[in-house]
Amino acid sequence: MGRMFLGLIKGGLLGAIAGYLASSAGISTGPLALAVYAGVGALVGLICGKPLWKQETIWTPILKALFGAGVGLGLSILGRKFLGSTFVSISAIPGALVHPLGEVPALLAPIVGAAYGIFVEFDDGADAAKSNPAR
Repeated sequence: MGRMFLGLIKGGLLGAIAGYLASSAGISTGPLALAVYAGVGALVGLICGKPLWKQETIWTPILKALFGAGVGLGLSILGRKFLGSTFVSISAIPGALVHPLGEVPALLAPIVGAAYGIFVEFDDGADAAKSNPAR
């Protein structure tokens, strides 16, 4: 349970930072928005879970980042589809007053990051439990 909470915090924080920067830059739709979500997924894949320096090979974090980019894209598309008419009117978040939730990276990117962060932490935690049966 603790690892999933750690993934929620790490992934959500990475998504919040990237999303707020994208929203501040005026990015809400189009290829740049998709690149933001792919970047969030890739960052979460690199940072969440087992640290880079403890990986057996360099390919493991690279594959987690590539898979995370796809997950970020997929979750952002699902978010736009299912949250497309939901408005969260918070004036402190750039774009939240005029765009629905699916078009505000400062709101959707933390959700995307947290969801993938939970998965990565849970997955790496299960691998650690298998390799260390004394837990």
